[in-house]
Amino acid sequence: MPFNPFSSEGTSLETGDPVSIAAKQAAKAVAQGTQQQAKAANQSFIDQLYGNVSSSPEALDPTADPLKAATQMQAPPASSSGSSLAPAANPSEQSQLDETRRKLQELQGQHKKNYFESTFGEEAQQKRQQREEEERQMKLQEEEEEQQREEEEKARMSESLQAFQSKGHGKGADQLSAPVAVTQAKTKTEVNRGSSG
Repeated sequence: MPFNPFSSEGTSLETGDPVSIAAKQAAKAVAQGTQQQAKAANQSFIDQLYGNVSSSPEALDPTADPLKAATQMQAPPASSSGSSLAPAANPSEQSQLDETRRKLQELQGQHKKNYFESTFGEEAQQKRQQREEEERQMKLQEEEEEQQREEEEKARMSESLQAFQSKGHGKGADQLSAPVAVTQAKTKTEVNRGSSG
């Protein structure tokens, strides 16, 4: 039988060769299995370091994930201290884990005290509110001082204007209130009249 690339027998690569489909499925299954193993190993390490914190029924159900169930079955029984933390394989590892956990708890306490409480705690909020209130008071005080300076400046200007006018210099009050543009227009009109006006 001659080769026909347009036949629908499934021999063409475009339509899906059964061998290449099976190879792709096998590669996909291997990749998924590897990812699941890596996740299980990471979770096992985290459980040993921080203690087993998963209490979901899925974590305890061996039919949910065979890799997770296998790692749980391989884990040694709980330590005699009664904690729910995953114990180490030998006593030296257990003492190292206990020491690491103790240091981790100390560091968490220091972090909470030094950073979290000072940044987000009630005391920090009170300090922030006090600082905002002080800034608001300072701003109001500066505005009042600015107003006083402006009033003093106006008073000085009016005193100097009155002194100047009392000597007979300057313009009258009606001329001071006229806008500059009006005064300029009057002057321009007077100049342009010439001899006709």
